[in-house]
Amino acid sequence: MLPNPHAAAPYLPLAARPLTCPVCVDVGLRVSPQGRVEYCPPLQMDLPHAPLSLAGALITRCVESLWRRAIVPDVRSFEVARFLSTFDSTKPCRRDELIDRFFSYGSNSETRRRELNHVVRMLRDIWCLSVCSRKARPAGYWIATDETDFREWVERAMAEPITTLSTIHRVAKANWPRYAEQLEFAFWQDQPDEGL
Repeated sequence: MLPNPHAAAPYLPLAARPLTCPVCVDVGLRVSPQGRVEYCPPLQMDLPHAPLSLAGALITRCVESLWRRAIVPDVRSFEVARFLSTFDSTKPCRRDELIDRFFSYGSNSETRRRELNHVVRMLRDIWCLSVCSRKARPAGYWIATDETDFREWVERAMAEPITTLSTIHRVAKANWPRYAEQLEFAFWQDQPDEGL
């Protein structure tokens, strides 16, 4: 838990929301000089800190959940999540921008795409972070910060394989439990009647 919990700031489009903490980008967490994910220094010392962005509050909650489960957050995954916190569904982060920034060391473009997919899968599966993506314009990745945005992504993803659907359910359950219950209900309603 944060030493001094801060409420998330009300949502403002990225262009209207200047970043106010250069250390944590309003996420409340940073990578320490020792290479560990930790709270932003002002929060560690119980000093005033800017309100967390909505995506930042979700990331912090996910990292705290990892800590409670005795899982050490992967630094690269954290950096990708923190970078995505500055994007939204109206202006998502292009896949190529993520690859250039975080996966340029790969030997070929297929390896770099696979590495990105692995990190996104980890953020969804293990962190239960609502990382959304879209192939249609505007294409890219972002973190859903409200149920409506998440619902729109779920509707597009419903044609995906069952492993993706189970991941979607875990993410919904971690962030919007009522919506997760609705997904369960819809799933069971869609099951064919086996004559029971």
